[in-house]
Amino acid sequence: MNKITASIVIPVYNAEKFLRPCLDTVLNQSFRDTEIIAVNDGSTDSSLEILEVYAKIDSRLRVITTQDTGLGAGAARNAGLDQATGKYIIFLDADDFFAPVLIEELVSRAEAVNADIVVCATFGYDDKNGKIFERPFELDESYLPDKDVFSHKDAPDCIFRFSNGVVWNKLYRQSFLQKTKLRFQTNVCLDDTNFVFLSYMLAERITVINKRLIYYRYNVSNSQTERIGNNPESICAAFYALKDALVGLGLYEIVKRSYVNMAVELAKWNLEKIADCQAFTLLYDKLKNEFFEKTDIIGNEQAYFYLKSHYIWVRLVSVCTATEYLFEQASDFPTKMFPFPEDIVPAGARIVLYGAGEVGRNYFRQLIKSLHCRVVLWADKAFEELGGNVSSPHLIQSARYDYVVIAVESEEIAGQIKADLIGRLGVEEKKIVYAIGGICGNADGQ
Repeated sequence: MNKITASIVIPVYNAEKFLRPCLDTVLNQSFRDTEIIAVNDGSTDSSLEILEVYAKIDSRLRVITTQDTGLGAGAARNAGLDQATGKYIIFLDADDFFAPVLIEELVSRAEAVNADIVVCATFGYDDKNGKIFERPFELDESYLPDKDVFSHKDAPDCIFRFSNGVVWNKLYRQSFLQKTKLRFQTNVCLDDTNFVFLSYMLAERITVINKRLIYYRYNVSNSQTERIGNNPESICAAFYALKDALVGLGLYEIVKRSYVNMAVELAKWNLEKIADCQAFTLLYDKLKNEFFEKTDIIGNEQAYFYLKSHYIWVRLVSVCTATEYLFEQASDFPTKMFPFPEDIVPAGARIVLYGAGEVGRNYFRQLIKSLHCRVVLWADKAFEELGGNVSSPHLIQSARYDYVVIAVESEEIAGQIKADLIGRLGVEEKKIVYAIGGICGNADGQ
């Protein structure tokens, strides 16, 4: 029997609402030499019945039924991978739909250049309003070397950046997967992250098609991203496993910068996807207290990060509690009302920020984003009530700083703070800065 050219694996779990358009666009592909392996992973809706109806109509569709053991889409993909017989294999999602030339374009490209992996661009489709838009995440050619076919050796600093860690926009050569023994992680939301990024490292021939051939459905209940809140620490498991594998292969130091930047990007994305407060706090604390260190994110200068916003985000999470972070994200302070005195405090200075009320939080927010200077201590007399990163003014005596910036609106209170700083805490007057209400310089207005 002649070998099938392309195997299409689709994990299915309670996808009845979207399964028909998915199957219609798969079975009506212009490239016909395919097998479709639908893995029904314990669905409790009518997904299995829909699959069986389609299987009677088109013999290319095979249905595998497994019991949902809580191991997620990764286990279903592995089951499909074990059954695939095609020269090439692609893993699609049951809630997406596809351009009619998807398989034709990918296979043609793979055959033309003898590729291990072919990556295509995608559209997003908003299920609530039907709007279609371009997605930049699945293919960003600005991070690619100027070559039609490449490997991690050609772009070590950004090999994890040219396309994100999703598997559903990539065609794989089956012999490559058999040789490398790549498998999907189970019981994690990001089951494909480790699979995809390791495939980038192991493949000798990667190529791309800058054509949008997949429609990724947004705002879908019960989708993979909706499950993040149920297992918020999946991002940690995925990147710990990836680092361990890279270290074991002796490749980690070669692609460390790319790894760090993708770890930041996906950690931020996962955190922003969580709506449940308890799950949010659990992941936030994990990122701050463990993930940043284990993934080597901490200790890098701004230039190490591809995006300044990611560096700022890491700084913000590192110094704020989960509550403070949410407050900062939700707040809408009119920053022009209390601009930080950058004309007085030079760039790069180490400062003590005295005051954690409206002005102090305003200053702190600006400094986190502008990186104008470094806050070595944030002090306030009400530190016990405020908690978080706000400390006792007594710690000023042991801090190493260039300036103490008084962050209160009242000139009278600022004067009292200045007197206390000089008389009780031993701060030199020339190091005290106050600039509110048009008064700049020393706290007494001189």
